[in-house]
Amino acid sequence: MIQHIFSNNFILPSFAMRSVLTFWSCLFLGAVTFGQIPERLKFNFYSVKDGLQHPIISSISQDRQGFLWITTSDGVCKFDGRSFK
Repeated sequence: MIQHIFSNNFILPSFAMRSVLTFWSCLFLGAVTFGQIPERLKFNFYSVKDGLQHPIISSISQDRQGFLWITTSDGVCKFDGRSFK
């Protein structure tokens, strides 16, 4: 009886079903995930020349009004999307 439970006939349908479910899950999640990404992402890089106090940033936070607060070793900068203050 122990050999019958662990025979290939018993394990194969379970493995095949898991493989099919895994395939369809990955296909569905991939379609949902990649469907959300915009066509082109735009990044802007800022430096000390642009008004940042120090080139090394230790943390970034955003307040309720949308301003970014950037902490450096020289202090805190407020970024409004266009300039540092």
